[in-house]
Amino acid sequence: MRRLGLALNLTDFSQVEDSQHAEIKVQTLYSILRPILDRLLPLKKGKVTSQDKAWITPRIKGLIAERQKAFMSGETNGYNKLRNKVQYCLKRAKRSFFKKEVGQMKLGGTHWFSTVKALIGASKPRGNSMLATAADTSAQCESFSKHFASVWSSVHRVILSPMDVADQLSHRTIPELSNGQVKAQLKRVNPRKATGGDHIPPWVLSIFHEELALVMCNIYNACLQQGVFPMEWKEELVVLVPKTPKPNGPEEFRRISLTSSFGKVLEVFLRYLLLQDTNHLIHDSQHGFRRGRSTISALIHTTQYWYNAVNSFPKLDVHVAFIDFSRAFDTIDHDSLLHSLSHMGIRLDLWRCLCSYLSDRVQRVKWGMSISKARPLLAGTLQGGILSPTLFIIGMNSLDQGIPPNITPVKYADDLTNSEFLMASMSGLMSANAKKTKYMVISCILDSEASLDADIRLYRSGTYADSTKAIYKSQRRAYLRFWLYHQYVPVLATTKNLCRYAVFLVRTLRYNSIVNYLNIVRRLHQEAGLANPQHDNWLIQTTLRGIRRIHGDCVTQKLPITPDILRAMYPQLDFTQAKHVVFWAACLVGFFSFFRKSNLLPKTPKSFDSVQHLCRKDFRFFEWGAVITVRWSKTIHFFLSFMSHAKTGEGRGKGGE
Repeated sequence: MRRLGLALNLTDFSQVEDSQHAEIKVQTLYSILRPILDRLLPLKKGKVTSQDKAWITPRIKGLIAERQKAFMSGETNGYNKLRNKVQYCLKRAKRSFFKKEVGQMKLGGTHWFSTVKALIGASKPRGNSMLATAADTSAQCESFSKHFASVWSSVHRVILSPMDVADQLSHRTIPELSNGQVKAQLKRVNPRKATGGDHIPPWVLSIFHEELALVMCNIYNACLQQGVFPMEWKEELVVLVPKTPKPNGPEEFRRISLTSSFGKVLEVFLRYLLLQDTNHLIHDSQHGFRRGRSTISALIHTTQYWYNAVNSFPKLDVHVAFIDFSRAFDTIDHDSLLHSLSHMGIRLDLWRCLCSYLSDRVQRVKWGMSISKARPLLAGTLQGGILSPTLFIIGMNSLDQGIPPNITPVKYADDLTNSEFLMASMSGLMSANAKKTKYMVISCILDSEASLDADIRLYRSGTYADSTKAIYKSQRRAYLRFWLYHQYVPVLATTKNLCRYAVFLVRTLRYNSIVNYLNIVRRLHQEAGLANPQHDNWLIQTTLRGIRRIHGDCVTQKLPITPDILRAMYPQLDFTQAKHVVFWAACLVGFFSFFRKSNLLPKTPKSFDSVQHLCRKDFRFFEWGAVITVRWSKTIHFFLSFMSHAKTGEGRGKGGE
């Protein structure tokens, strides 16, 4: 690395600066750079297998090979040094790899799961069935190249000349780039990006930006002033990325174009100049590839428009068409795009640069170890280019023309949301993708009687607690079963039948329960809008009085243990005797049996109170049993009051303190 930096510092680039034409400058630059890189950074080939871990680099493989060579030759000292070096490099590479992977992971569990599966080798590779069936990769490579070129096979291209649109363009000059601007942009180049067709690695630009800034500033200024995009930077190396896990044809691959890193830096400056001239002319309906816009802004704009339309015209429908253009980036017509740029009135030198950028482009497809022959690009913008997104949204800008004012389009890149699809507004070769195009109708339907009745039932169901509803349900079930068995009419019940039902309940229930079960009769009649048949009914009242007199009100219950009983009992017990201790413990259990579930467990996680409810720290387990510490209950305040008086020997205290 130091040798390369020293060589670039000592290299004389005066031949590049002395050249007049931008094309010659670039050719001279490559004639100087390539021999230096070939001499100091020779191209190395290494084997990469599917069994290799993701952190294994060619350098580590080379060290492993040297270690094995030293081992086979019996060089103990050399082997030990290489062994330690391999271990150090492996640990460092693995640490760096996992740190980067974890840093790139999103919060979603799906991304973590897929990454872990990929690391342990459990995920299925995104393979290609075509590769397993065809042996001739060269023929496949050519077939891919023909397929991608078939999009513009019928295009008859006519390149505009600056004289045709000179009256529409601005004659303002492009300011020269400074050495600092070029240096800063070279430094921003991502060193991990793939190398383009010129075989100059991107990290050379980012690391040696100081050495290359001066000569590249001279070249970029010449390109902007002469309106030239050099031919060396218009050659694309296309790599294929499968759209599906197992693609079965060329149409299931996405093309990614790899171009020169030097050309991408020039694209950055062109994009900046282009946005200066056109950003205020791009319609607000476009939310893709724009600063401050995203899918979120597109969604907010769309839903707000629907809301306003439905509220303003509740009796009208909103018709929405979600349109996706098929191979949109590959079908942008260059002539239409250049016309759009001229209508926007951009600078003449900038228009000439963009015209040169779109002209005479060629692509080669790489498939496996094969590279297809060069084929011209007559339409479209390269996928992966810096300038491509901006040119694309400018090409899509004309879609808003001719749309009536009552139709609001919303665009995100090649996706269009519209209430009407106008075929005449589609530019060039673009066509809709029928599989991804959807249609939707939004209506404001006022609440019907059925929906209102359903809401009434919903709110009425919340009148009582769940335990009360369960009691009413069992009472209603018993009442209906008796009526169905005897084939009586449950509503509009006669006095005689009600008396029979009360006598029937005597066999299993006491008086108080019978009265509760008869309440369901009143509720059923109220639901039907009828009067309560039990009201001021002498026959039913005398029947219930007789049941009460003969069978009694209810079963007599023993009084519970109260704080007064505990206070009176405590002085009489001898806690040195085991039976007294057991008896006192039984009384305490009886006293604290007033516990309620709400005092121990919260209804919802948000209602948890660490002072009132049980926590993990409140449970302690021993060999002889367990101890549960309760800090709050229905009766604990009585117990605390009792204990305080028991210690002081005072009389009865105030409950609840």
